[in-house]
Amino acid sequence: ERLDALRAMSWENFSATITAAYRAQGYEVAPGDGPGYDFKLTKGGRLTLLQCRRWKVNQVGAGPVRELADAIDRNEAYNGVCLSAGEFSAPAHKLTVSEPVTLVYGAELVKLAARARRKKLWRFVR
Repeated sequence: ERLDALRAMSWENFSATITAAYRAQGYEVAPGDGPGYDFKLTKGGRLTLLQCRRWKVNQVGAGPVRELADAIDRNEAYNGVCLSAGEFSAPAHKLTVSEPVTLVYGAELVKLAARARRKKLWRFVR
């Protein structure tokens, strides 16, 4: 039910919820300024790139994960996180073996978004 609510969100509400969740974990959040990612997360001097554009699709393929991995290299980031309210294809999962990318989806995405709610920031989903 909460996953469906996340899928139904507008980009503005979804991105606000996700960035609030990362801020609640102590990250500094800035908008992305290049292809392959939407936000820059900084914590402990480490840069993490966050991609969440395709949060509504049923399955994310390897293409977006590859774009994120390329952005990590270009920006000399520590790692990257790719979010989806759907699933990731087998080739997308396979890329995470050789690339510093974490896939966040399903129950893990709901748990992440709940962190914003606990901080009274996830007001868009009941």
